[in-house]
Amino acid sequence: MHAELESHDPETAARLNPNDSQRIQRALEVFRISGKPMSEWHREATHDVDDLNYIKIALTIEPRSLLHERIERRLDHMIDNGFEKEMEALRCRPGLKRDSAAMRSVGYRQFWAHLDGDYSRREARDRSLFATRQLAKRQLTWLRSEHDAFSTNPLEAGAIDTISAHLTEKLG
Repeated sequence: MHAELESHDPETAARLNPNDSQRIQRALEVFRISGKPMSEWHREATHDVDDLNYIKIALTIEPRSLLHERIERRLDHMIDNGFEKEMEALRCRPGLKRDSAAMRSVGYRQFWAHLDGDYSRREARDRSLFATRQLAKRQLTWLRSEHDAFSTNPLEAGAIDTISAHLTEKLG
């Protein structure tokens, strides 16, 4: 697929890792549908962003144990409210397979494996919980790298007022 992309859009092919099948497939899809390479779309979409002023607000739940508790509650709520039935329905969709991009999402991957008999429902739940906590950790690491972001705990009393005051200060 990478070689095919290179023949239609060498600029995008050079930018993408040859193993990034999802992005390569998307770039080929854009070319086939529009007749225009992805790199050309990107050039046309580029505009001067110097006049834009972003205000970044990071919502971070502390302590981490509370975040983990909420993740676990949310996952159990999803499972208790039909997540496994949703997975069974998805598995019946034509063209959707275990290795499809959409099935690489946290939870879907683990429950697909459970429905294939790779492990128990409990293990699928536990693996989903572990993967979700890992994802949250990566997201928090990324947020910490956003040095100009205003960080606040959305669960603290007055969080909305704190955010509003920050916005007023930045926009005022």
